[in-house]
Amino acid sequence: MSGLRPSFARRRRCRGEEGAVQVLFGLLVACGMLLAMFAVVVDGGRIYIEHSELRGGADAAATAVARSCAEGACDVSTGADGVARRLAVGNARDGAAAVARICGRGPGLAPCPASGGERLTSCSGPPPATGVYVEVVTETRLPDGTTVLPPVVAGSVFGTYDGTRVTACARATWGGARQVDEVYPFMISECAWERATANGKEYTEPPSPTWDPPDSEEDVIFGRSTDCDHPPSIEGDFAVLPGSSWDCSVPMATGERLIAVPGHKLLSGLLALACQLGSIVDFIPRALPGSRILPEVVHVPIYDDDVEVIDGPIKQYRYTVLGFAAFEPTALSFLWLPLPSWRTLLNCVLRWPCMRGFFTRQAHTGPIVPGQANYGVSAVRLSG
Repeated sequence: MSGLRPSFARRRRCRGEEGAVQVLFGLLVACGMLLAMFAVVVDGGRIYIEHSELRGGADAAATAVARSCAEGACDVSTGADGVARRLAVGNARDGAAAVARICGRGPGLAPCPASGGERLTSCSGPPPATGVYVEVVTETRLPDGTTVLPPVVAGSVFGTYDGTRVTACARATWGGARQVDEVYPFMISECAWERATANGKEYTEPPSPTWDPPDSEEDVIFGRSTDCDHPPSIEGDFAVLPGSSWDCSVPMATGERLIAVPGHKLLSGLLALACQLGSIVDFIPRALPGSRILPEVVHVPIYDDDVEVIDGPIKQYRYTVLGFAAFEPTALSFLWLPLPSWRTLLNCVLRWPCMRGFFTRQAHTGPIVPGQANYGVSAVRLSG
C-alpha cells in the first residue's frame, strides 16, 4: 500500500498544473477578446464619426451645388476654390476631407457612373428617372494625400489591417418653388414674364459685389397693355394685392386663387402707396454715386390669363398663382407718384402705372412642385 502513495501524489500535482494552465489560457483568451472589442469600439467609433462629418459635408455641398445650378451656373469644381470643397472641409473637424466626385443631370453636370459594385460611393436609392439632380461624394483626404483612415488600435491587434476608406454621398434636386415666406404684393402676368425673359432664357445675374448689368436689361411692366391676350376688362400686365403691410410682403403658395386689383385701376395706386413710400427709402441709398448697396431681390407671384371676374357693387378679380419670379425692382411708378428708376432714371414715358426692374434667378431650400414651370424662384431639397 505504501508503494502507491507517490504515484497518487504525482497525479494530484499534474492535475493542479493542468488547472493552472487552463485558467491562464482562459485569461489570455479573455484579454484578447477584450482587446479586439476595444479595437472595434475605438476604430469603429472613429469611422462612424468620420462618416458622419463627411455626410454632413456632402449634404451641405450637394445643396449648395444644386442652388448654383438653379441660379444659372452649376459650380462643379472639386478644387479648393469650389463651394463643394469649402463645405466638405468646413464640416470636418480635422479638415481632412475632399470632394471625390460631382455628377448628375443638368447643365454642366457630368453623368454619374452606374452604381454597380461601387457601394461605398453610391447614394442611397436610385437617382430620379427624370428631372435634374446633382450628386456629391466626399471622402477622407489626409494631408499627405492618402484617402485611407488609418487605425488607432486595430492595426496592432489584427496585424494586416491598414485602415478604411471612408466616403459619403448626398443627392439634391431643384425646381420651381411651391411656396415662399414673403412675396412682393404685386402680381405679374405670365405673358409679361415670358416677354421680358424670352420665355425663361434671359436673366440678369443675381446681385453680387460686381453687379453692374447694362441698362438695356431693365424691364418695364405696364399696368395697361395690349401686348398680351388678357380679357379687355382686365388688360394689363400686373396687379396689386390688397391688404399689404408697410413691409410690403405677404406669404403665398402656388395654386392659391387671390383677389387682386388690376394695375391700371385707380385703386391699385392707393394700395401700392405704402410700397412706393417704402421703396423711396430703399432706392435712394442705392442711387447715390459710389454706392455698394446691392439691389434687393423680391419674389413676385406669376398669374395666368384665367382671371375670374366677380361682378358686384365693387367688381373684383381673382387670379391663380402659377409660381414665383425673382425680381430686382428699380421703380414703382403711379400717376400721383411717378417715381423714376433709381438705376436708369427712366420713367413710364406717360404710360402710368408701371414697374421697372430686372428679372433674375434665386434659390432657397424648400418643397418643390414636380413638373411646375420655373419662373426664377427655385427650391432645393436633398433627395438621397
